[in-house]
Amino acid sequence: MHRKATHNCYAYILRENNTARHSDDGEPGGTAGVPIYEVLRKEGLVDVCCVVTRYFGGVLLGAGGLVRAYTKGAKDAVDSAQIKCMASAAELLVTVDYGLYGRLAQVFADYDARVANEEFADNVRITLYIREENVQNLKDKLVDVCNGSVIVEDVQILNYDFA
Repeated sequence: MHRKATHNCYAYILRENNTARHSDDGEPGGTAGVPIYEVLRKEGLVDVCCVVTRYFGGVLLGAGGLVRAYTKGAKDAVDSAQIKCMASAAELLVTVDYGLYGRLAQVFADYDARVANEEFADNVRITLYIREENVQNLKDKLVDVCNGSVIVEDVQILNYDFA
């Protein structure tokens, strides 16, 4: 926060426990935190926090001016932010022979699996990310398509940007 800031007002919305909070940080009630929260809510954002810092204005702006200023600050921040579509994902390591490699691209596409790395040595090792709920179906399909000649190793569960 900047040392000359007079107010740092915020709002956040979390998916977990459907939690949302906002703060006017000393501004007149409902003139800062609520407008910021409303911008986030109308955009349909979750797991997000927005802080709008005021340096000047206050009494000169009046209540309506404060609402417009904080709304614009939040809207400008949301419009310039890069929105991420994070989901719980599994990182998998798939190992196959070269002869089977060509069959995998369509399987990965069917399950929205994202290839992060491919290593070509005596066989092909592919690191990929897939939504956690699709892991078992992908594994079953790979075994089917490769006639059992595939090794699928679970590496870790993490959050991944599927945007």
